[in-house]
Amino acid sequence: MKIRNGRQHRIAFLYKMASANLLEMGDFSFLTPNVNQNFIGSVQHIIQNYDLKNQHLGNIKRLHETAPHVLQSEKDISYGQINAWTDSHFQAHINSYFEICFETFVHGEHKSLTEKVFKPIINFQPFFFVAYPGGLELLRNLGFKTFEGFIDESYDDIQNVNERLEAIFLEVKRLCEMSKEEIHDWYWKMEDILIHNHKTLINHHKNKLFGEDLIKEFYDITTNRTV
Repeated sequence: MKIRNGRQHRIAFLYKMASANLLEMGDFSFLTPNVNQNFIGSVQHIIQNYDLKNQHLGNIKRLHETAPHVLQSEKDISYGQINAWTDSHFQAHINSYFEICFETFVHGEHKSLTEKVFKPIINFQPFFFVAYPGGLELLRNLGFKTFEGFIDESYDDIQNVNERLEAIFLEVKRLCEMSKEEIHDWYWKMEDILIHNHKTLINHHKNKLFGEDLIKEFYDITTNRTV
């Protein structure tokens, strides 16, 4: 789970994970400044905006006190050195069973498909797409397969942002409560999907440069100009 820019929906989800003691189950980055004088006000603002209930404020405070938190494979990288493609290595992907991807927008009026979701795809990894309603559908329109049957993806149809985040969180929590043997089996049952997605992304790269043509294709799909 990677968080560089502290957009509120990303921090709200991180608070959910911290409060439930789930961060220790995986690897994450949280590259925000340390606790500031307005810590309580900032936390309460996010809790109120995202209707977060029963949050463990002690865990949230410890989260901020340890910030910035980097991925285990990025220990020598600072906030200012990271951009969209600096984490081009694959260690974080091969050391985890799934990724939680945070898109830039979550409210629906703006839609984007950025590098965030394509990193797990190229690395044979299932993912949760914390984005706007219909984000998974856009990926399927591009020829990718998603993980219904392995992940409850009904969250993709939920219009309310807070309810969508809660649905994703509950499904993440369910997977985190699996035994190592159960989640290992869960992952390998998706082998065909993961290989298909990897090949599909490679084909997009081969057939169109990651430039104007591919951007136009994404734009046409996100604006419903093509089926």
